Amino acid sequence: MPNSQQDTLSQAAAALKEIRPAYNQIVDYFQQVFIIQERALAELEYESATIVIPRDKIVRRDGFPLLDITQWPIDIAATQKVMAGICDLTAAAGLKTAGSARITAGMLNPAALRDQSRNTAKPGQRAELPEITADLVAAYLRQDDQFFTERGSQWTVDPEFLEFAVYQGMVPSIRHCSRRLARHLEKENGAVRDTCPVCGSAPALAMYADNGRRSALCGFCRHHWQLKRVHCPFCHNEDNNSLQYLYSEEEPEYRVDVCDRCRKYLKCVDLRQTGRVFFAPLEHAATVHLDLKAREAGYTG
Repeated sequence: MPNSQQDTLSQAAAALKEIRPAYNQIVDYFQQVFIIQERALAELEYESATIVIPRDKIVRRDGFPLLDITQWPIDIAATQKVMAGICDLTAAAGLKTAGSARITAGMLNPAALRDQSRNTAKPGQRAELPEITADLVAAYLRQDDQFFTERGSQWTVDPEFLEFAVYQGMVPSIRHCSRRLARHLEKENGAVRDTCPVCGSAPALAMYADNGRRSALCGFCRHHWQLKRVHCPFCHNEDNNSLQYLYSEEEPEYRVDVCDRCRKYLKCVDLRQTGRVFFAPLEHAATVHLDLKAREAGYTG
């Protein structure tokens, strides 16, 4: 991780722990997850030829994502290495998923990695090594929840942890490709979309900037783009009477935008109110209380 970005992450983590001491463990945990990912991303950036983006699958029509998630190229070896690191981190942190992490680490069999091998997963094609990781990646990309339920039962691990570990392991590959794909959007800089223009995913977190504009962090590829200010990105509702927000005077920097039409919610951070260093993925992970508040009110993410 570049020193500047590591400093930003470190400062953001310290600030979050100061204002929300109860979240110290989760902030420390995700800080380490992001460091593992950034180191792996730096290696992928250096060896950029290891991931080949399927140019014939890129779409440049208005309203369509550049590349569908099912077509996303993933470096399997890098993913397995990051997954192993996250499993070790989870076990050492003593989280409730520590047992699942230990079993998953054993199943991944890092010793099977070949230093000279860099395999890229392609739709409908199984990577030669390591086979288990390639299967997990393929299942995630096709959003096959049943696969994780069955594999979790087979391995006696928490399927939610398994799915979490797979995604977090893929993040360096995902971000590497997202950065490269985003270059195709340079002429559309500032365009407003409901879903991510790179991969078509829904927003995971929204931010209000100094100029009042609302932007989004993609829940899959972590690309940032502009959202309409008064608008539900999930059902396209623009009716003020059915668009509300949950808010607490004790936390003026946070709000949860909710839609009474589709019953979905979106966590938001008002950057004008924070006055501290901000790292969007960490902020998303450290605002579980906003998810609970929204779900208790009858909304879903």
